[in-house]
Amino acid sequence: MKIKKIIFFILILAILVQFQYGKKIATIKEILKPSALSVTKEHIVVLDQFKVYLYSKKDLKLKNSFGRKGEGPGEFTTRPRLLVKDNKIILSNFIKVAIFDITGK
Repeated sequence: MKIKKIIFFILILAILVQFQYGKKIATIKEILKPSALSVTKEHIVVLDQFKVYLYSKKDLKLKNSFGRKGEGPGEFTTRPRLLVKDNKIILSNFIKVAIFDITGK
């Protein structure tokens, strides 16, 4: 399991380096255990366990983060899956679906 996480992190770094044409390497210190990644025209969306991190694709800066473990609206008790479509961030597991806009609402 650790090898998958290491490979996933290396893949994220390789993608970030490609966006900057090898001129800049970004450090993403907020991410501890990434489980999903989606890249859109303007954003890089990373799911880290129960929390979503939204980065600007242009300058790789953190724009927003939201989500947490729990049983309330938009919260999950098991790790959700990530889907990004039409500027909507969709998280789902076996019993719940939550749809967010890029502001986290």
